Amino acid sequence: MKLLNCQLQNVRIHGDLNLAFSPRLTLIGGPNEAGKSTVVEALHRALFLKASAAGAPVEALRSRLHLGAPTVQLAFEAKGDTWTLRKRFSGSSGQVSLHSEASGQQLTGPAAEDVLAELLGVGETLGSRQASNVLPTRWAHLWVMQGSAGDDLLEAGKASYDFDALLAQLEQSGGAAVQQSAHDQRVAQRIAAALEENFTSRGSKKNSPLWQREQALSTAQSAMDQALALLDDYQGASDDLAAIADQLDQLKNNKLPELQAQQLLLTQGAEATTRLEAAIQLANQALDPIRLRYATAQKGLQDLDALSGEITERQGRLTALQKTEAEAQIREQVLNTSLQTSRESRSNLGAQRQSLELRNQLVQTLLEQARGRDALTRLSTELEQLKQSDQKRRALEEQRAALPAVDKAALVQLRELQQQLRDARTRQQAMATGLRLLRSDQAVRINGEALQPGDQRQLAEVFALEVGDGVAIEITPGGGQALGDLEQQRQQAEKAF
Repeated sequence: MKLLNCQLQNVRIHGDLNLAFSPRLTLIGGPNEAGKSTVVEALHRALFLKASAAGAPVEALRSRLHLGAPTVQLAFEAKGDTWTLRKRFSGSSGQVSLHSEASGQQLTGPAAEDVLAELLGVGETLGSRQASNVLPTRWAHLWVMQGSAGDDLLEAGKASYDFDALLAQLEQSGGAAVQQSAHDQRVAQRIAAALEENFTSRGSKKNSPLWQREQALSTAQSAMDQALALLDDYQGASDDLAAIADQLDQLKNNKLPELQAQQLLLTQGAEATTRLEAAIQLANQALDPIRLRYATAQKGLQDLDALSGEITERQGRLTALQKTEAEAQIREQVLNTSLQTSRESRSNLGAQRQSLELRNQLVQTLLEQARGRDALTRLSTELEQLKQSDQKRRALEEQRAALPAVDKAALVQLRELQQQLRDARTRQQAMATGLRLLRSDQAVRINGEALQPGDQRQLAEVFALEVGDGVAIEITPGGGQALGDLEQQRQQAEKAF
């Protein structure tokens, strides 16, 4: 994908901004609050946010200086065609259009959003509910937003950027398509290292984290199957134990009294006793396997009770974990609400700051107008002084005309004296100190003379600078004592001239 040009209308500070991107590299520079980050954020929202979305991401684009809804138009190349995308973010009445230069196809509404998502390689463009959480992760490995240049997306996890889409692109192109920068190379190397660590050409690599988790899953599955088999065995043993108990009750209640009656009768005769003893022996022999089965069933019930206790304990632990998870989800919702409130507060503070900056600009304009009026007054005074000087010059010319003529030798001497005076003045001005009052919230005076903002002074001798009533500074211009000697030379040259 290659960006060609864009147009921003009513987006923060930009009323109508047109940019054409270079085929190689485009650098946008400017002072703070000039709208550089606004361009990046506007392009990001135009590509991944629906025109009908609302909330903080759209409110952040609104201009406090220009009327109208934020509108972004972007031309780009993708999949062998040139496309022109235009989005007007105005909530439920938002508008979107997508035009294909090759086919002339013009798409609008949901159809345009679907085709745009397909061109970008994402599942869908984002609505209002997804904007706050999912929007920052869209192509996060390519967009560096203001304040997040130091974030490590790989350390933050897959949820911080389009991991699956990026992995699919890497697998499709062999990784060569994205090796354009050091950061992209680090991303590809981390992904390749993860693949190398977990996979071989025949499947999962032995002893890799993935293989260890698969082995743990297989072991857990086998343990669960054995536990289920034991549970079935214990249930069968419980049924057998119940049947044996019924048989014992039947023997005690029915057959045993009959045998006892027979034994009483058989005591009357040896032959009857022998038969009765034989019957009792047979009965005891029949009871031995039953007693053995009963003991086995009793042990099975004990094992079943132990297993049931273990299952109950694990269910309790599962319930505690589910409760902990629910509490964590509640805390996450509270943090999301707090984050949303902080973002809204930041947006309101940004609007207030822009308003204060506008008021500051108006104050600066009024101050410049006041300075202009002061300068105009000063220039008028200087013009009047020039007129008076011109009158004095004319009077001096008349006086000079009345003076006797000067011969050639006197003229040469006069020129030499004039040159000496000019040299002394030039050296004196070169050592003089220049002052200009830009602004002050206190009275400023030089040798007792008050200065106004914009006043300039060129001082060639020691002078006193007073700021307010509590600060007085004596300043000696460059040259020190030599400047005083130069002043005497100038006075002498002026007197001689």
